Amino acid sequence: MNTYRSLIAKIPLLFMLFLVPTILFSQEEIWINVDNPITQYPFQNISTITEDLDGNIWLATSDCNEPGCAYQIMRFDGKEWHTEKTIPIGFVSPFYTTVGVISSVVNPITGDMWFGGDYLWKYDGINWTTYEMHHYPSWMDFYFIKELTVDRWGMLYATNFSVTCPCCSIRGFTSKFIDNKWQLLESNCLSCRISTFLIDHKNEYWFGCGKYCGIRHVVQNKCYQTSNETNSLFDIKINISSIFEDKDSTIWVCSNKGLLYKKDNKWNIYTSANSGLPSNNISMITEDKLGVKWIATDSGIVKFYEREWTVFNTSNSGLPGNKTGNVIIDSRGNIWTVVRDGWNPAGLAICQYCAPPSDPLVVGNEYEIETSIYPNPFSSITTIAYQITSESHVTIKIYNTQGSELAVVVDEPKSPGYYENTFDGIQLPTGVYLYKIVADDRVQIGKLVVAR
Repeated sequence: MNTYRSLIAKIPLLFMLFLVPTILFSQEEIWINVDNPITQYPFQNISTITEDLDGNIWLATSDCNEPGCAYQIMRFDGKEWHTEKTIPIGFVSPFYTTVGVISSVVNPITGDMWFGGDYLWKYDGINWTTYEMHHYPSWMDFYFIKELTVDRWGMLYATNFSVTCPCCSIRGFTSKFIDNKWQLLESNCLSCRISTFLIDHKNEYWFGCGKYCGIRHVVQNKCYQTSNETNSLFDIKINISSIFEDKDSTIWVCSNKGLLYKKDNKWNIYTSANSGLPSNNISMITEDKLGVKWIATDSGIVKFYEREWTVFNTSNSGLPGNKTGNVIIDSRGNIWTVVRDGWNPAGLAICQYCAPPSDPLVVGNEYEIETSIYPNPFSSITTIAYQITSESHVTIKIYNTQGSELAVVVDEPKSPGYYENTFDGIQLPTGVYLYKIVADDRVQIGKLVVAR
């Protein structure tokens, strides 16, 4: 049974909510096990999950070791899953068969979907194109694309990793894909086993490495190394799985030794000993529009916001397994995670409308209402600042999370310009509320938090 159809009995109007975004999102997070969409080869692992620019959810599979098996790339359009590409298992050497599809990313400029694994695949909305990956010059080594990254200008990068040469000095490297050709990113301190890659808002490079190597930070071709030799927080046996930059420009590093972060030029670490993390094995972190962090661990999904930690696992939620991998927040505020049960595939889980929409809700013309709420959280009075670029009838209304209207802040015509309106929430109990700004046919929704 298809994912959302099978959930309608559990959550009324779910299908309608997926197609038509509303002001509702969940105040209490409820995780639901998604029926495994991989019906032909259900024993495969879902290795990557991504949302495209049209709101479709894409997944791909790996670890297909049964005779006659084939890897899958699938797309969910809000109604049902579609198999978009099937990739037969291949043979590379007596020691190594193909790994499948490991990573995926969307180009924010063109909308093209890219998938990486044994090869590089591109889907432009009509056609599929297959490209050779960048082969490091070693006759005895076989690489696969472990991670794909796209920068703000649409440039594609691939981090390649070896599965056949664990003792090689170069076991991972990152390349840039320019005019259908690979260009190796080189620096005097990148002779390490690169496992993950980030381009931050300054267009600076961050490389996460395997054991003993830590972090490499490249600024204007100058390389800075952070490892056990320079910082005791980087355990000598640290393995870095992913790097993330949040909206406050804090760098987060997921590893097998905890969750490291660099703020104000200083490294710190959260572990199971000094925080609410259930485990030190962290695979991925992401952030919603309000700054709430969602962390994938081998002991469940963790929500982290303003020093408060909430753990979701098989004992208190609908997660089908505790070992979580990829975690994404789609444009509707749904949180998706790939789950395993021990070493066995367990599929997908979704926390529906557990975050506000990541972008302003656009109806009609493509138009963003520039908005700022300060302070937020607030105890009594907050300011709602916004800017419009055309003559509009503007309304600002406050709702509770059940969708009931509580207050009207503005309801009048406005000329183009910047405006500030105060909202007095002294009568509201502590909790989460929503504001909705409408300027003619444009709508933006966000969260207000009353905290006392």
